[in-house]
Amino acid sequence: GVTCDPEIYSCGMDLLSAERPERRYAIIANWDQVFFAGEKYKSLIPLNSGDYAKQVVTDANDEELDNVDLFYAEYNPDLIKVQKDLTRFTANDKKSSAGLMIVAAVIAGLVLIGTVAVICIRRRKAATK
Repeated sequence: GVTCDPEIYSCGMDLLSAERPERRYAIIANWDQVFFAGEKYKSLIPLNSGDYAKQVVTDANDEELDNVDLFYAEYNPDLIKVQKDLTRFTANDKKSSAGLMIVAAVIAGLVLIGTVAVICIRRRKAATK
């Protein structure tokens, strides 16, 4: 019985539509986690910057990657898009659209900072082995 546009409550797309855009990944989410499943890699997407250090990235066979650089090199634009899409659910009024743009920019920055932090942490761990 839902009559509103699905974009109001989802990031999905009509899988039966002939005009659907091609997408290289799927997003699976519940109330507090977002899971990214790409063609080659999988990862839980941290919803706050503090969780980036604990992020686990695996290959398609669920084997943890030693070097996440390839994951971020291939999917960073997609991950930023997902983070921006998720900001749509923080408010629905017109007055907050400027605030949402700021939130999207901050999230994009956090994604980049988190990416660098994860790479540095993993490289430091590898160097000490």
